[in-house]
Amino acid sequence: MEQADAVMVARLVPRDSARADSTEARGIIRSSRLASSAPADVAWRRRLVKSLMVEKQYVARAACTGCWPCSQADQLAGLVSFNRGAFTLQVLLLFRERCAEFRFDQGRGGTVRFEAISQSVLDLLKQCLPADSALQATALPAPAPVRPSQAPSDYVYVESLPEAIHREEPYYPPDADERGTRGTVLVMALVGKDGMVKDTRVIWSIPGLEEAAVSAVRHWRFKPATSEGRPVPVWVSVPVSFKPR
Repeated sequence: MEQADAVMVARLVPRDSARADSTEARGIIRSSRLASSAPADVAWRRRLVKSLMVEKQYVARAACTGCWPCSQADQLAGLVSFNRGAFTLQVLLLFRERCAEFRFDQGRGGTVRFEAISQSVLDLLKQCLPADSALQATALPAPAPVRPSQAPSDYVYVESLPEAIHREEPYYPPDADERGTRGTVLVMALVGKDGMVKDTRVIWSIPGLEEAAVSAVRHWRFKPATSEGRPVPVWVSVPVSFKPR
């Protein structure tokens, strides 16, 4: 990131048409507009990299999940775009969630949680956007409540695995169809006690198809897994295939 040819920093605000939702970085970026933006110099990007890229904090193939838009007081997000030749890396900074998500051209990279340095990261954003008076007057929002959620790496003994009873066919994005983009997106789905999909993680992504795959899986319904005769929440892998028509 420090070797990027150009780095742009922006503050995001929801578009007027954006609806309140709990969504991941790609959806947040698409439903936002730039309230302000400015290029970042080498010294600034080095400070950001030093703050965020701590090896033990980085979680590969993870995602930040935030409420967007939330109440006005909670709407604080930054976007840092690193460009080097044809390569692009976007870093979405969600201050309410204290989470930074890294997105490469080919899809999601991972996340860094910055609870301990959240004020320092906000100070860096303000330093790069001095003309943004609204940002300069903004205080660090209170942290978002932690969602109780079982991690994909947790192990649970089950007597029977979830069984799909309703499969939603994925919507094939027209631009991906025209380009002939094909392949299989692998989605991890947390199936709750009621058989509904409670959470998702993309394990293998294909640019242009990830969002459609996740949307389809969230509408799947399952016979839940059981342990000692009782339904239990577990993660299952769901491959979603796309073939040009």
